[in-house]
Amino acid sequence: MLAKLDEKAARAMLDVPETGMGYQIISTVMPHKKKMGNYIIYNGEIIADLDITFDLAKTKIANDGIQQLINGLGPTVSIDIEKTELHMNMGNRLAMPDLAKVSKSSMEGLYKRAPGNKTFVRVSPVEKDPRVDLENKKIKPGTFMAAVGELRETKPHLLADRYALPSDDKIRWQFFVRPEKDTCIQSGVVQPAFGNNGGAVEVYFEDGTTGGTLIDVREYGK
Repeated sequence: MLAKLDEKAARAMLDVPETGMGYQIISTVMPHKKKMGNYIIYNGEIIADLDITFDLAKTKIANDGIQQLINGLGPTVSIDIEKTELHMNMGNRLAMPDLAKVSKSSMEGLYKRAPGNKTFVRVSPVEKDPRVDLENKKIKPGTFMAAVGELRETKPHLLADRYALPSDDKIRWQFFVRPEKDTCIQSGVVQPAFGNNGGAVEVYFEDGTTGGTLIDVREYGK
């Protein structure tokens, strides 16, 4: 299955933390199924089975792109948030064949306080990333970002591998945030997942950032 969430489900997922940058892993019972299953949600809008068909969905996302799927997929599907479990502990191994180990990420790092003069960046295949509040110029709670310097030094074709992303969709946009001093953050090294090696440093903003901290939005590579 590769489908678009309906508006109600997509709104609800914005209140749910990410599992990693740009995605959420959940267990839920879909309306057309009777058993609990594992799923991955891309950018809070596109849902795919996290089973032996995952590679097919991953290929289609890489070929078509998240934005085109958001615009073109239909009909939409719904999920019951009350009966949905979010996989935040990346130390869990999902019991599915042919899926690489999903391991711990920066959510398991120690809490720190932002110094107030450091900028972080979030990369996305879509211009209107749902976890970025463009109107109030901030990022929403439960959002992952990256260290600017390290991401800038990472070659485009290595992004998915270094940040262990579940999709090879082309990164098109960057969102730069400079959180206020003492903003609570967690940082850590991305561990292997989805057949990718990881190794980059990610930063998790449990409470998001305050208004006015989004300082720039630009196309990736510019």
